[in-house]
Amino acid sequence: GELTVVSIPSSVNSIGTATFAACNKLTAINVAEANANYSSSDGVLYNEDKSTLIQYPAGKASSPYTVESSCKTIAASSFKGASQVQGVVLPTGLTSIENSAFDGCTNLTSINIPLGVTSIGSQAFANCTSLPQITIASSVSTLGSQAFLNCTSLTSVTIPANLLALGDRLFDGCTALTEIIVDDSNDAFSDNGDGVLFNKDKTTLIKYPENKDSATYEIPSSVTTIAAGAFQNAKHLTQVIIPSSVTKINANAFSGCSNLTLVTFANAANSLLTSIGDGAFRGCNKISSMTFPNILQTIGTEAFVGCSGLQSVTFGPALQSIGAGAFKGLTQLSTVNFAADSTLKSIGASAFEGSTGITAINLPVTLTTIDNRAFANTKLVSITIPATVTKIGESAF
Repeated sequence: GELTVVSIPSSVNSIGTATFAACNKLTAINVAEANANYSSSDGVLYNEDKSTLIQYPAGKASSPYTVESSCKTIAASSFKGASQVQGVVLPTGLTSIENSAFDGCTNLTSINIPLGVTSIGSQAFANCTSLPQITIASSVSTLGSQAFLNCTSLTSVTIPANLLALGDRLFDGCTALTEIIVDDSNDAFSDNGDGVLFNKDKTTLIKYPENKDSATYEIPSSVTTIAAGAFQNAKHLTQVIIPSSVTKINANAFSGCSNLTLVTFANAANSLLTSIGDGAFRGCNKISSMTFPNILQTIGTEAFVGCSGLQSVTFGPALQSIGAGAFKGLTQLSTVNFAADSTLKSIGASAFEGSTGITAINLPVTLTTIDNRAFANTKLVSITIPATVTKIGESAF
């Protein structure tokens, strides 16, 4: 918007959330003194008693801006898009920072979270691309999903003892993050001493920092679950060793690991891995071969799409289903091996579509479904369809 100044008369008794958030040239919001519901201080909109900061004008320059000492709540989207603000000083009485409060404050380099704050909302500091560090007060008990999304300058984060609820995908896009440190007294989370975030008993690996400078990482043998997006975009990782204890690799777990060349399943014969989630290895373009553990049952949608260097895959006997687009468009893929005692039931839509290196394949005799375009645009010369198959989808070949 082109608004630079807004004057709110005494008659206004309701203002919606983020009413002025898109007005990036706005420098002041002034409220009539007679207004019984709202007030302003230095052009910043508050409720009447200044216990809630409602809107900081997105075009207002201030370094730093000191929030009123009476303020208890930084409202949702209140500083959203305020690209001129470089520093914010929050008062000691503050208790809550709501969703998207500082989202898009691209020049914000310093902010304090005072002792007394108990909750930080979803995407509260998302896209604060100049923020190098942030200290989460020990009073904070809840941190919303994607709270630090795309904080590309953030290098280190410490999780305090009382912070027992972490939202999903907190650090997605934190391309400079090298470590996540957890207070030893925290009863819900731990860091294993290596800057990687786990739950307390280390059965779930939650987040491996995107900029952690390790070429090889061996996942601890206590881990049973690799969380969604856990290693996403870990740019220095070239080899990961997955212990036999892992039962589930969740969606996008290794997505975008562009230098990952080797995935090793330790003690593979005794691996408990049953599920690989949607997009789990999406874009891992340097992996050349995958031999899956014998007990693996499901491979999710687009699990290996974009793995342009993948040449060979070998499936174990327990595999039941290959998800839609799982190996789509992999032009280097030429070898697809199913176990002699395979129990495969379903090959999903476009599972191998466009994988032009495939010239031959032996389908398991337990197969029942070949979905739409499963092998479309491959180079198959001949194929034997097992007598168990009951469904062949449109343009399957």
